[in-house]
This record gives sequence, structure tokens and C-alpha cells, in this order.
Amino acid sequence: MGDLAPITELDRLHSPATTPQALTWHGEELWMGSRDLRRIYRMEKGSWKVLEEIEAQGIPWAAVSAGDTIWFTLGEGEADDRYLHPFQPGRGFLTDKKIACPEFTGSYLSYDGNNLYLSQWYNFRILKLGAGGEILREISVGSEISGHVFADGMIYILCGTEQGEGDWRIARLNPAEEKPGVEELARVPFQCRSLAFDGSSFWTNHREADRIVRFKVPVSELPGRLPGQVDQERNGTMRKVTFGGASSLDSYFARKDDSVDWLMWAPEAGEVMRDYWRTIDTVVMGRRTYEVGLKMTKGKGNPYAGMKTYVFSRTLGDRKTPGIEVISTDPVAFVRKLKRQRGKDICVMGGGLLARALLEGGVIDKIGFNIQPILLGSGIPLFHEMKRQIDLELLDCKRFKNGCVMVTYRVLRSRRRRSKR
Repeated sequence: MGDLAPITELDRLHSPATTPQALTWHGEELWMGSRDLRRIYRMEKGSWKVLEEIEAQGIPWAAVSAGDTIWFTLGEGEADDRYLHPFQPGRGFLTDKKIACPEFTGSYLSYDGNNLYLSQWYNFRILKLGAGGEILREISVGSEISGHVFADGMIYILCGTEQGEGDWRIARLNPAEEKPGVEELARVPFQCRSLAFDGSSFWTNHREADRIVRFKVPVSELPGRLPGQVDQERNGTMRKVTFGGASSLDSYFARKDDSVDWLMWAPEAGEVMRDYWRTIDTVVMGRRTYEVGLKMTKGKGNPYAGMKTYVFSRTLGDRKTPGIEVISTDPVAFVRKLKRQRGKDICVMGGGLLARALLEGGVIDKIGFNIQPILLGSGIPLFHEMKRQIDLELLDCKRFKNGCVMVTYRVLRSRRRRSKR
């Protein structure tokens, strides 16, 4: 994402309330919902004077104008269950016509003139809904979604991740396509929430700063799709990232001196690895794993010959090794960019801090380990302490004759038990 230009800010308005969250244009008025105050504000265009302040019947997570009605996504109760509430200016909320979101999960809204579209943050998708809230279509986006709006027949999306300092961009897709590709247009250099369009400019909330931002996409980014900008996951072919290897039962992947003399070989493991290596063409690793690999080749070259290899380090500098590229930029943004490029899947070698960053950043898709029947007691840990829980789904478990167990998990994007977004 680093090669995209940032959005061009046109205005940065003071929000009439803290934590601006929901945002939509309705006629000549801008409507905003405050997350923490659970109130909705109707503002006059130009003067930005608050014309009306309304108590919401839950947390106003999102809003969209649909004819004479404004639909709000409201979070209700201790579980923050999500419902779609119709609101008509002059009448208020039509509570008897509210609709439960699918699985009580959903965030942002857009409207195509006939149907509502609801995004689910951790499911990385936008749902086209019928009149009763039934799902008519699913559009995969492949990353977290913090807003979307229809403009000129396209769906414009704020997508990326809120992890760390955030990594957001505005993108667009053509809903007329059977499997729409997502085209990135520009970077959004702050934690953005909601997306609205007034006919000429886009609007979003910089929630942490209590600001409402009007912006435009850089003109140079607006022509038709360019090679490499279409996210392949939208066509079901986005590259997958796997973190794996061998580990002791107490989750160490090497002794403190980097030795792995305790590893047990099994023909079954060899077959699994041969099949796996056919599915990848790229390896990423940290500096320490790279240096251990160099010892294996006595410094003569890439230990993973035939693979495109990237080493993340801020200390290796311009060291040159054939077939290896040293990367000093943010690993999450870099790997996310790799996933959108053409190629086979990607392997994360080693563990430690790099794996932690990639897991927290939401770019690892699978985890697979050959667990050895040994407790090392100490060594180089496979996992470091992380800022959040990572939910997994067991895909496969194989028991080898030598007592090793091969487990494969899918990394779940949804956190429904803790979030309804």
C-alpha cells in the first residue's frame, strides 16, 4: 500500500459530539451518530449548525439515506446485537419495522437505490439484503471494512486493518461484475469510520480526533484498473499465507543456541512437506531465521533456493545475497501487498516477533505445525505475547508413527463472540 498516494483532504470539521461514528448525507443535511453518547445529530450544510439532536435506541454504528428513510445500524443490549432501524425525519424511529442483522452481526451500510448493503467487519464481506434482511448476495472484500457508499454505479470502500496504528485505503468495486475485483485508489492516513458521498466529495469520520473529514481521491488514481491493483481474493485466488514448521510440545522451535537436534524425522512428514512446497513460491522470515539458514549453506546463498525470499530487518542494511531481498518497512503492509500480487502461496518461516506482527495484523491465513513429542523446557518461543486473541478452526490432524502430530488450523477473521461488527 505504500506506493499509493494519500487522499486529498478538503475540509476537517469539528464534530458536534465526541466519537463520531455513523455518517450519511440525506438531502442537503449531514447526519452523524456518536458512538459513546448514543445520539444522532442533523447538521445544516455549509454552516454545520446542529438542527436537531436525537437519542438513538442503541449505539449508532452506521447510517445510510434510502429515499425518505435513513437506516441506522444500532447495537443493542450488553451483547451489542446489531439491528437495522428505519428512521423517518419528523416521525422518528420506526421500531416495529426494525430488522435483525444476519447472525446479529453487521456494521456499515450503503444503498443502491433498491437494496441495502451491510458489511461485516471481521467476515471481510458486504451483504446485499432483501426487504426482510435476507441475504441476496455476498461480496468478498478480503480485509476489514470501515465504510462503503455507492457513487456512479460503483461501491467505494474503506478497507484495511485497525491493528497497530491502522492501515486504511479507499478502494472501489463494480457490483455489476459476478466476482468484483477491488481496485485500490488512495491511502487514508488515519483511523477512518463510515463513508458518505455528497455528489462530488467523500466524507468520513476521524473518530479519535473528533473530526469529520471531507476528501477527494487523487485524480491520477481514478482511471480504469491498472495491472496488479485488482485484489485476487475477490476472484477467489488471493494468495494464502501459512505460518508453520516443527515445534516441541511446549511451543519452542529451536534451542536457545538455535540448534534443532531434537527434531524427529518421519516419512509421513516428508510427504506432507513435499506436497506443501509445491503450493508456495515465496518465503518471508526475520533476521535471526535468515542467519540460521545461512549457516546451513555456509553463507553461499539462499537456503530456500528457487523461492522468492524476503528478510525483514532494520539492521542488515544493504547486505546482498542472491535470491534474497532485505525489507526494512512494515512487514504487515508488505505481506498484505504480496498477497494481492499474482503467484503461489506464501510461507512464514521461523516464528517470534515477525509471526506475532503478522498474526496481529491479520495477514496469516493458516497455521500448521509438526508437534514433536518432547518438552524442551526452554528455547526460542514459537509465539510471543500478543495484543489480542486469535481464534482458530482445526482443519486437519495427522498422527505419525514416530509419535509426532501434524495439526493445521485456519485463522478465523470473525470475532463474533466479542464483537458484532
